[in-house]
Amino acid sequence: MNLLKTSIVAATITTVLAGCGEKDKGFDFNFSGGHPVTFDSAVTSESTNENSGVFEIDLLAGAMVDGQPIDPEKSTIYIREFNFSYDEDFRTPQTSNDNFENNIEDSPFSLSEDGFTLFVDTDAFKDVLRDCDTTDVMSGYDDNDEVIEGANGKRDFPQSVTYQIQYVVDNGYNWPLDENGVVTGEPEIRTINLTISAEYDEVVGVEIFAAETPVDGVVVPKASTIPTYACNTGLKFESLDSTIAQVLDENAGTVKGIDKGETQIKVTSVEKPEFSAQAEFNVTPGFTLSISNGDLHSSGAPTGKKLSPTCIHAAVEVEPDLFEGSLQGDYSYTWSSTDDTVAKLNETGTFGFNGIAAFTTPDTNVNTVGNTAVVSVNVASGYTGSTSIDDVESKSIEIELVENLWCEPTASAHPDGWASDFNMGDYPWGPNTQAPGEGLDGGGAVKMTVVDGGEADPSNKTTIVRQVWNNLRNYHTELLANAGSAIGKKFKFYVWAKVKPADATGDVNSGAKLTHRLLPWSYQDGPSGPGFDKRFEAQGIVSAELKATTDWQLVEFKFSDLQAAWTVPANWTIRDHVFPFFDIEGLQPGDVLLLDDYAIVEVTE
Repeated sequence: MNLLKTSIVAATITTVLAGCGEKDKGFDFNFSGGHPVTFDSAVTSESTNENSGVFEIDLLAGAMVDGQPIDPEKSTIYIREFNFSYDEDFRTPQTSNDNFENNIEDSPFSLSEDGFTLFVDTDAFKDVLRDCDTTDVMSGYDDNDEVIEGANGKRDFPQSVTYQIQYVVDNGYNWPLDENGVVTGEPEIRTINLTISAEYDEVVGVEIFAAETPVDGVVVPKASTIPTYACNTGLKFESLDSTIAQVLDENAGTVKGIDKGETQIKVTSVEKPEFSAQAEFNVTPGFTLSISNGDLHSSGAPTGKKLSPTCIHAAVEVEPDLFEGSLQGDYSYTWSSTDDTVAKLNETGTFGFNGIAAFTTPDTNVNTVGNTAVVSVNVASGYTGSTSIDDVESKSIEIELVENLWCEPTASAHPDGWASDFNMGDYPWGPNTQAPGEGLDGGGAVKMTVVDGGEADPSNKTTIVRQVWNNLRNYHTELLANAGSAIGKKFKFYVWAKVKPADATGDVNSGAKLTHRLLPWSYQDGPSGPGFDKRFEAQGIVSAELKATTDWQLVEFKFSDLQAAWTVPANWTIRDHVFPFFDIEGLQPGDVLLLDDYAIVEVTE
């Protein structure tokens, strides 16, 4: 929805100023012009830069009546029929500025109190216009304002945006009729082409993140200017101890490990040498470990943390690497936690050479959200090349608990409560879907048995759906489709999964895909009558690729390659049933997929 158009048309076009005659003649609306309003130029242009404060446009500039500048003191004037046109791929920044009178909520455009000056909050454009950023990874927005991924030949953050602003200045002139009773003219439309341009994006800082490489290995530490899209992103790299690590190319940032130990790598802005930063650089033996599922900075560098929902198991994954050699055979790992009340080791497994561990977290959000524990891992057995297993350095990550909305749902008005929670195995998802005693903690799990799709569906797609037709017991309804209260909110979804091959000695297919769908039964302009398929257009969809392992794994669903969180669409305005689906594709007929430990986390950043 174009908030710019709808809000300014609805709230400000009707501005009317009644002119007054002499004081002793009293109040006179005088809305009956003897001559039409004309302009010295029907089209005019204005320009300004982002982040330059409030820009003012005189809407009456150049307006004439009978050859004289229009005077709102002498006659009543309407400013009406506003229309804004601009590139449909551009999203006008949404803001609310209390400094403007008659401000249009969520719009950077507003009118003065008398209605004759258009204010433009140029500061609102500072994050959507960029002078030198040529990124092109999105091609627009869908009907729900969700990003459509894929390049379209346009910058995602353009250098400028031009608004064609059209309106009518009406002084009440009535055009005469011809002999056939047809109006002989119409008000002249004024057009203002307003261009807002990006300013030069200068460097305001630099950052660099910790890195490591084996002896004789070469790596480029992740480092960037602030902002990353600065016009001059050049950096100079420097090692503070060249006996440990040597910078091979100060411009490219390639660093070679010389000897085991730690030092610092320093980066300095080329454009502004007063900005520099440094980070730890570790030179390791030839066999190394890394945490492969930790959270990442926007730069792609590890944060050293893992945000984990309460009430479900936290997952930590480790990946080995061997410099000048190949990994081979089987590997096992030892795990530990600094605080079992936050993350207690429960189960371990492997996929390929990698290891995974499941840690029990508290079954409550109360006094637990924000608590942390450090999980550490090291290799216990396996081929480490020329590196002694005793010399392999352990790796650690901090687990931080975040609120799982499925952990302790709000109270239900139904005496039997909600018909689902994070313990998925406690609730049936259709015939033959319960697996008592097969859950991650030894409790129940949901079972999906893969059916043979034949030639019609070689992916063997298999689906289950949880049908709770009482809204007082359907917490998906309460959370996501509560009469529009969730529109615009963002959520991430998690579930633990385990594949049991039909052939107990067989391998698990690689590339299997698990999809989670959230289907609203009723929504704005939606259909009536039975049939899930009629409503597929409005469903939310997140998915993830499964690891080829028979051990339990945490599935962290993503909305798309660019976005992990799914946003509740604008058309979910009706309080009615929401049905969760799970689809599995790419497994073999007869394979069983177990699901347990479900989580929904609201994303507010």
